[in-house]
Amino acid sequence: MVKAHQGKFIGYGNPNSPVLIIVPKIDDDRLSVYNVNNSCQWLENIEKQTDFNDVKEFFYGGEQVGDESTFNPLYPFKGQRDVIVKKKKNGDVCCIDGTCRSWHRYQYVFSDLRWDLTDKIEFFKYAFYTVFDEELIKEKFFHNFSLFFYAYQSITTLFQYNPSKIFNMKHLFGELEVRSRDHTEFMFQSWDYGSLLIATLPYDRISNADLIQSKYVLESKIYGYADGLIIKDDGLVKKYINMLGKGEFKDIYSKKLWYSRIFNTIFANISRFDTNRWIKTWIYAFRKLKDDKYFYSPQKGSDFITDALPAIFIVAPKDTVREIVSYIVMKNEEYYSLLIEVIDRCDSTKWHMNDKIKNRYIPKETYHELMDVFLEIESADYKTILVGKLIWLKYQYRKKFGKTFEY
Repeated sequence: MVKAHQGKFIGYGNPNSPVLIIVPKIDDDRLSVYNVNNSCQWLENIEKQTDFNDVKEFFYGGEQVGDESTFNPLYPFKGQRDVIVKKKKNGDVCCIDGTCRSWHRYQYVFSDLRWDLTDKIEFFKYAFYTVFDEELIKEKFFHNFSLFFYAYQSITTLFQYNPSKIFNMKHLFGELEVRSRDHTEFMFQSWDYGSLLIATLPYDRISNADLIQSKYVLESKIYGYADGLIIKDDGLVKKYINMLGKGEFKDIYSKKLWYSRIFNTIFANISRFDTNRWIKTWIYAFRKLKDDKYFYSPQKGSDFITDALPAIFIVAPKDTVREIVSYIVMKNEEYYSLLIEVIDRCDSTKWHMNDKIKNRYIPKETYHELMDVFLEIESADYKTILVGKLIWLKYQYRKKFGKTFEY
């Protein structure tokens, strides 16, 4: 593909990412001098199998240390800080190692994927970035992404270069139309539901509402089924669990952000990859963080617990299951509704994750341990509800597995 478009601007960033950013023009004017050899630089990267760590720093210590000879489109302006460059009245540039407004906003959208605490622009590790070119965009390479951020210059150009026609997608809400002056965000989906495209104004002009929506779409897509960006290093995840447990994140925003990042990552790995290993990681997090009020807040929901429990009930040792259920009963006055939901999802006919686990149902010893815990509950009403639900589950198992069912 690169050889067929010699002399053209191919793009920046990670070509193996599931995310493609398409912009109408280069966001940072400083880049024009470095784009002349873009296609040749990509051929060199392909030949040498260049990695992000191989790219030399372009900015270091607040100063530019790179030039045309060291610039690399795999990681453009490496070392650039996430601070918007501004010009003073006399023409001097403030924060020479800073970034443009658009890249600052892309960094925000991709911020929850970052696991290293730095003030550097890094979203190029998680996306490929290109400028719209009617011929270039026809290449198969640009159609193989899972999530597209498509920035259009104006409503006129959006209709002229309709993403649904370019990428063979459908607009999520029927025909492409503008419903009001404030309508600037448009969603498209592939016919097989595998890819999603979100079209907005360029990120230097995008509204805060559309920016937040873009961030939400990215997170949903990544933790849902865009495998290429999910962290699979449980050692790294445990490092941040320990940091949370030691209280190293002082402000509430940081704590909530890391809770969400950690448990979304754990659950994505439980549901799609190495289930047993990541269940152990979840249990590790539970024991480290269960006394922190941000781990479990009944008033604000309990997804950190609920999402993983069906797998834990089936895989974890019975004593661990008792420990977790006893914790839920102690922490939440409405514990019965949460546990009913979990038991319901343990029915293998309803639970999508069971194809990742060798065991198809709650083991006999764990089942009896759960029954013992429920019989110890003081509330007669809640006890009756939960015991009844557990008996219902046993009969669902018997219908499903027949003579192979062990109790």
